Amino acid sequence: MELKATSLGKRLAQHPYDRAEILNAGVKVSGDRHEYLIPFNQLLAIHCKRGLVWGELEFVLPEDKVVRLHGTEWSETQQFHRYLDAHWRRWSQEMSDVAAQALQE
Repeated sequence: MELKATSLGKRLAQHPYDRAEILNAGVKVSGDRHEYLIPFNQLLAIHCKRGLVWGELEFVLPEDKVVRLHGTEWSETQQFHRYLDAHWRRWSQEMSDVAAQALQE
């Protein structure tokens, strides 16, 4: 699943990232000249915010680092956030189960 900034949002936001794509074990946030891969094991929180016109996703990482995606259509941002959050939680539970099994061996 992928979320992209609107063409107007991309122009007005003027941020390095204008799209996000959910991967098997992380999320890729990218733009025309920049790309940032965020593994789920580095992700601390995902915030979905509404601005005056567009939506915003905020990925919180260790050491107070934040990666933001601006200029997205609000309803698409909400839908992407719900899907990403559920995928991240499933992945986290699977990794917890694997760790618990390894500790029992």
